Parts: sequence; C-alpha cells; structure tokens
Amino acid sequence: MSEKTLAGFEIAHSLREIRSLEGSHIEKIYHAGRELVISSKAGNLYAFPGGCFLLSKKEGFETPTNFAMLLRKHLKGKIIERIYQHGSDRVAVLQAQNAFLVMEMFHKGNFILTDREWKIIMPMEFQRWKDRAIVPKEIYRFPESRDIRNPEVLRGEAANGAERTLVMNGIGKYAKEALAESGVTAGVPDEVALSRLSKTVISFFERRTDARLVQGSGGYEDAIPFPMKMYEGRMKEAPSFSAALEKIISRQRAKEGSASEKRMEAEKRILDQQKKKAEEFSAKEKEQKRKAEILERNYADAEVLLSDAGALRKAGKLAEAQALLGPRIAAVSAKKPSLTVRFESEDIELSLSKPLQKNVADYHEKAKFYRKKTENIAKEMGKVLDRMNILEIKQKRREAKVHGNKWYGKYRHFFTSDGFLVVSGKDAATNESLVKKHLEQKDTVLHAEIHGAAFTVIKAGDAPAPSEQSIKEAAQFAACYSKAWAMGLGSVDVYWVTPEQVDKTPNTGEHLSKGSFMIHGKKNYLKGTRLALACGIIDGAVAVVPLETAVRKTPKHVVIMPGDTEARRLAKRVMDKLKEICSKPEQTLIEGARIDAMIPAGRGALG
Repeated sequence: MSEKTLAGFEIAHSLREIRSLEGSHIEKIYHAGRELVISSKAGNLYAFPGGCFLLSKKEGFETPTNFAMLLRKHLKGKIIERIYQHGSDRVAVLQAQNAFLVMEMFHKGNFILTDREWKIIMPMEFQRWKDRAIVPKEIYRFPESRDIRNPEVLRGEAANGAERTLVMNGIGKYAKEALAESGVTAGVPDEVALSRLSKTVISFFERRTDARLVQGSGGYEDAIPFPMKMYEGRMKEAPSFSAALEKIISRQRAKEGSASEKRMEAEKRILDQQKKKAEEFSAKEKEQKRKAEILERNYADAEVLLSDAGALRKAGKLAEAQALLGPRIAAVSAKKPSLTVRFESEDIELSLSKPLQKNVADYHEKAKFYRKKTENIAKEMGKVLDRMNILEIKQKRREAKVHGNKWYGKYRHFFTSDGFLVVSGKDAATNESLVKKHLEQKDTVLHAEIHGAAFTVIKAGDAPAPSEQSIKEAAQFAACYSKAWAMGLGSVDVYWVTPEQVDKTPNTGEHLSKGSFMIHGKKNYLKGTRLALACGIIDGAVAVVPLETAVRKTPKHVVIMPGDTEARRLAKRVMDKLKEICSKPEQTLIEGARIDAMIPAGRGALG
C-alpha cells in the first residue's frame, strides 16, 4: 500500500482504533520495502512512511526479510501492552512485554526495535545526524518535537503567519480548515486569534472520531477522521477511519498502476517517434557519405564537368550546360549557382562557387552532422528505455506484493523456465500445510534424500503433468533448501513421487512428527543433484532461483554455492557482481532487494 500522508492529528485518531490490539499476542510480522504489518488475533497493524492504520485483512509479503525475522524473534508471541503517539508527532510506539517498536512515519520512514531501556536492538535502516544516531546499541532518542497543541509553539512562530505555522507543525493541508473553524486569517495572529486557533488545534486531536470518505471528480480522493467544512457536500460516512484509509490507499495503488500503464504507453509513443527520426538521420548520413565516396571515385570526370560548367557560367551560358556538357549533367541552377551531376546512377549537386575538393568535404561534413544527430537520438532513446525499465520494475514490485497475498506467498516458491509453479515448505508447519492443503492429483512431490529436507511440490496447473525440465529444476531447488546446503555438500540425491504415494498414516507402532509423511511405492531418483542457486534479474525482479532455471531465463545472473560466508556479506558481493552486468534501472532494483533472506542456511559462497 501507500501513499497518503497522515497529519499528526490524523495519526492520533488512527491510533485510537489501533489500540484495540492492546492486550493481544503478536502472531505474525511482515516487512517489505518500507512497509510493516503486525498481526494478532485482534487485528492487523499496517505502518508505512505516511502513517498507520488497521488493515481489514492480513497483508503478507513473498519473502521474509532479515528485519522481519529479527522482529519475529523478539516480538512473536509477546503481548502488546500499549500503543501510543509521541507528542503530536508522526511517531508511534508499540510497547511489548520485552521491547519497544518505534514507528517513525515521516520522510522515508523507519522502524526501530529497542529494549525496555530504549537501547536500539536493530533499526530497519541505519541513520546518523549531528545530534542523533539510529544504530544498534545506541540509546534511541526521539526526533526534536514541537507539539502544536502547546500554545507556546503557536505563539513562538506566530510571526511566520498562522497558516504557515500550522502547515509546518503537523496540521499540513488542513491548516485552512483550522483557520476557518477558528475564524482566524492566514496572517500574523493577535493574542485573541492565537487563543481561538490553539483551542481548534487541540480539538483536532481530541474530538470524537467520525470518519468520512471525501468524494472527488473521479471517485473517493481522501479519508478524514471527522467532518470538515472544506469538504462540505462531498463527504460520505465511513465505518472507521482505518477502513476509509484502506479504501483510499488501495485506490491510490490501483490508480498508480493505471497511471503507470499510461506513462508506459506515452513512453512507447516517444520511442517510436525517436526510432523513426533515428532511421531518417541514419539514412541521410549514409546518403551524404555515399555521394562523397562516388565523387572521390569519379574525381577527375567530376572536376572537368565542374570546371566546364564554371566557364559556361562566366560566359552567361549556364542554362546550356545540359546540352553542351552531355548526359552526366542532370540539372543546373543559376540562382544557387549549382550543377547536379550523375555518377553511378546517383544525382549529386555541386556548388559552382566552390572547388570540387570543398564540395566533397561538405558531403563528408553533412554525413558527420547526421551521424551526430543519430547518436544524440540514440542517447535520448536510451533515457526513454531507462524510464520504461523503471516503470516495468515498479509494476513487477506491485505484482510481487500481489503474489505475496497468493496462497503460495507463505512458502518458498519460484516459477520454472517453462512456467510451472514450484512450492516448498520452510519448516515442519509449512511442510504439513503444503501437502495437506495444496497437493493435487496431477502435481509432483520431491524430497532430498537427507534428514532435514522440505517437501517440494510442482503444481501441474492445466498441464497433464509437469515437464521433465521442471522436475530437474525443482529437484535442484529441493536440494539447495535442504540440510545438504548447511553441511556444505556439492550434491545430493533427490527423488520424486506422485501425490497418491504420499500418506500421513504411520505404520503400526510408529509415529509421524509434524511435517513428516510416509512415501509408498517406487521413488524416481535424480542422482547427484547439484547444489547451486543463482541470483538474477528475472521477469523484471531480483530473484534467487535454481541455477538450472536462471541459465534458461536470464543471462544476468550470479551463481551462489554452499559455503561459509555469512548471508549478509555474501548478498553484498552478489549485488556488486550483479550490478556490473545490469543496466542503471536494474541496478536501482538490485539496491532494494533482500538477497540475504533468500540464501539457504544463512550462508554460502560465490560460484
């Protein structure tokens, strides 16, 4: 989601609703980019750089980031004791039994986990300023606060004008609403006006939440916590402020996708026009160069014709040149004056006021001119292609979030080179749910022949059965995400079976633990399956997939093998190598990728 920015008083109203989570246990934490979802049985807190609210349903993301896993380690199962706002700022604090989670919802946003003594355990992003550092082991300090509810803040900045003071201190675009309610002008207020304005500002924070959706020309355009005069006649009641915010932000996301498509179409039109221009300039360059080379090959004859035509011009008989000088004269112009000669079936105009050498040089210069034009157009085309790549990357990110909400988003997964979805468990619980809930008759089940391996399923979809190539790629996936990787093995045997061979019923006297299943009948082995992954740009996004898949999907990939380099350091090396072979827009995409979260067992090596 994104990108409405909540004013300080709007965050106060949103937090009233979020406080319904107090007393509940944290069950799940999801993180992607600069967005965070904290789920409990009581509801789902969604926070982003612009604010926070309650989501109507849990929003997950495809791959758990290191930060998400760290938050889960410290907060999962803990009781949410309190959720509150810091002053009137766009900063909220979630107080758990053992820690604080600070949500800074201004600028780019940040999430900071601290212990109960405010010592920073880990921030989402390290930040440093002159008087403040957001890094591990430092004591967390809140940003400098100017609580607009304090009359002294208003009074201290009144010289800047009432409206500007409100805008700069957390009231934002609703400053005019506060002025209208107070009956105060935008200029420098007197003491009476300050008093009225202060009461209105305080009421913005304290009045009862009575959320409204604001109707615009193209649908709902804003969500507000209570009715406002500035939107009179355009407001519709909403069940809650969170519901209104979710509706608006979801609509913004849809519009963003639609606007992105329109921008892409516009860029394509520009690119088509540039291609035509480039072709035109390239053709002209070749024409000028060809004429120069023809003149050079026929230099002696051309020089004689030019000299004879010059003599006729001096004698006032240029009009007779065609008749007197023969069939090589295609045309004459006394006005320019010029002579058009024909060599090698090409008509070439020569200036009668210049020697032949200068005429030839002029054609070479014109060729250079058009070559430069073509090069400049090519540069502009490169910029357009970069913009198109960025638009495509953003679209892929939006699609990735959609995939995160698909049923397979909670599992490890990838798509094979021939388009089959491969899904794998992450632990005993997801192993169990994958086989029990999502295994279908035409699917194929794979498992590495080693203790501590996840079940992997190839979804057949509409096909009669998965292809041999997809089985090979899925086998490599199953091998890599097994205990074999942590053991540093180069290969491991992997077998595949059909769904009817998988059974949860144990033999008499035996017990099957969670995530374990009985396999009956013949196992089909892929002996010595190599442990090798690759990180690359696939379908406009950064992905870590089996090497077998990467080599068929993209030339832009870096091989990852079992090894002892810690995941975060290895991810940095992978990113650096990948950037060397990628375009600038792709490099931007790589910067935001959490490759470390996709490396098995938290360690590996470059291949």
